[in-house]
Amino acid sequence: MTQQYDLEILKLYARTQINTSLEEVMFAEISEKKVVWKLSSDHFNLTDNEWDFYMNKSEIVKAMEGSTPEEFRYPMEENQKKIIISILPIKSTIEHSTCVFITVRIISHPMVVAFNDYAPIIASLFKEGSLITLTNRDIVLDVNRSDKYDVSIVKHGLSLEGFDIINNAMSEKKALHAEDISMVYGPPTKVQAAPYFDRNTHEVVGALNIIRPKQTEYDLINLSENLETQLNEVTNIIQEVAKSSETIHTNEQSLFNSIEEITNLADQINAISDLIRSVADSTKMLGLNASIEAARAGNFGKGFSVVANEINKLSEKSKNTVPIIKKLIDDIKSKVEESKEKSHISVATTQEQVAATEEITASLEEISRASVELAKMATEI
Repeated sequence: MTQQYDLEILKLYARTQINTSLEEVMFAEISEKKVVWKLSSDHFNLTDNEWDFYMNKSEIVKAMEGSTPEEFRYPMEENQKKIIISILPIKSTIEHSTCVFITVRIISHPMVVAFNDYAPIIASLFKEGSLITLTNRDIVLDVNRSDKYDVSIVKHGLSLEGFDIINNAMSEKKALHAEDISMVYGPPTKVQAAPYFDRNTHEVVGALNIIRPKQTEYDLINLSENLETQLNEVTNIIQEVAKSSETIHTNEQSLFNSIEEITNLADQINAISDLIRSVADSTKMLGLNASIEAARAGNFGKGFSVVANEINKLSEKSKNTVPIIKKLIDDIKSKVEESKEKSHISVATTQEQVAATEEITASLEEISRASVELAKMATEI
């Protein structure tokens, strides 16, 4: 009765505890090397072959035949787990028979247990997408894939051979990051690896890894470099335009000075026209006086009269020419003044163009410096 009583208490305890822990648990009663009762948690995952493997271990067989409680721990390295087998022999003093109550616990590392909870949170930090993996020392244990980025070759069971950044992080016992120069993951990537440790031995047992695309950063660097090149070309063109504007400004100034000189010459011609008119008036008076004297001389003054008439005609022509010259001079002065005004406006506009070109050049230089900083920032992402 004592044996049965103890077993019922243990089974009751098992039923109350079976799904209260995150651990995978199984309780079993073994009598005469046969399982006569068994209770497993919802996520307990131990195949029949694995069960037979552990139950046939010599130390387990010996413990089941003994009379004292025993506990055995075995690593399950492939899945980063430990299996703990507790053996409790229960003897009946009446029937002199023995049965064994066995508790099997499969303990996973917290990093493994919580992976599906924290991996999506980490992945959400990267807008361009990422691939989160968890490994032991040799293979990939679990993978969290994102909609925007995936690497098909990375999956459960993938060997870590050739993945230097992950292996180096585990051997150096510190977090490392590097670009995937070897293109193991396909397109350019950035890999970050951080080791995690056994809670008891503090030895490295695996690594948490973040793989994310670097193509966006490469595109950003190329865009920045192209922008800088184009800005330099535009700057050179603007500088050439500025030089041309300076030349135009110089020529406009020279033209302005020439127009000033033409205006002065026109004034001088106008003064000469006034002199011609004055001479014409005086000549006309002389011709008139000569005609009077020729009339007084009679026949003796006929030849002198002819000369006087020609003088009068010449005086009249000179007098009539003066208004024409004056009109031409006024037209010249009008056109010169118009050109002078346009030249003045052109000179002012050219100066404004040079000033604006200098401002544009300064702005482009600032943008060029910003593009260099942009490229520098992209390489540091």
